[in-house]
This record gives sequence, structure tokens and C-alpha cells, in this order.
Amino acid sequence: MPSVTHNQRNRVRVITQVSEEHQVEADDLIDTVEGGVVGGALLSVLKRMDEGGKFVYRAHSRPMFVEDIVREVAASLAERFRDMPDSYTLEVSSESDESIHPPHNAYARISTTYGEIRNIGREGLRV
Repeated sequence: MPSVTHNQRNRVRVITQVSEEHQVEADDLIDTVEGGVVGGALLSVLKRMDEGGKFVYRAHSRPMFVEDIVREVAASLAERFRDMPDSYTLEVSSESDESIHPPHNAYARISTTYGEIRNIGREGLRV
């Protein structure tokens, strides 16, 4: 089991181009971010110890830098929304609030197109 030292709070922001022909439901965006990066729903309050233990273990079993989160979310969105035209834009940002060293939060952002993500893949995305 990973050593749990402290938790960070992370905010992911997604902006995608849409049109009448190519619409996106907000719930689909949320599901993609939560499922691909977090591995489950985000919880603001944990009511039982076993829920807290499972949630903390899951969070610490797959640690990610903000750059990794941005790449993973962008690639997951391109996979989920295969019908989006290659020219449509997508912006993903991630900010991690550092709980131990407050003035040193981490931030990463990518602004790209669905086509670029499909052509170069998640490993090739420059953040």
C-alpha cells in the first residue's frame, strides 16, 4: 500500500468547442474526468471510515502530477467524443493546492484540438 503522507486538492477545468451538430453534456465531461483520472466520483464529505479508507487508498494508489492529469483528461475526452471534428478546440487545466507548502501550488494547462490529440496520442501531448 502506498504511504499516505498528505492529500492535495486538485481542480480540473475543461473548455471544449461545441456546435449544434456536436454537443456535449456537462455530466459526460464530469464522468470522463472522474473516471479517467480520479477513478471514481468526487466526494465532499466521507461518512464512514471504510469509505474514507477506500477513497484515500484509491487516490494514493495512482499518484499523478498536474501535467499527467492534463494529458490523461485531454486524451480521455478525445476518446470519449470520437465524433468531434479534428478542428474543434479543447482546453484542459489542472491546479493542485499544496496543503503543506501553500505558496507552491502546481498548475498545468493544454490548449489543443481533438485532431492533434488523436494524431500524437497522450504521450506526445506537450503541456
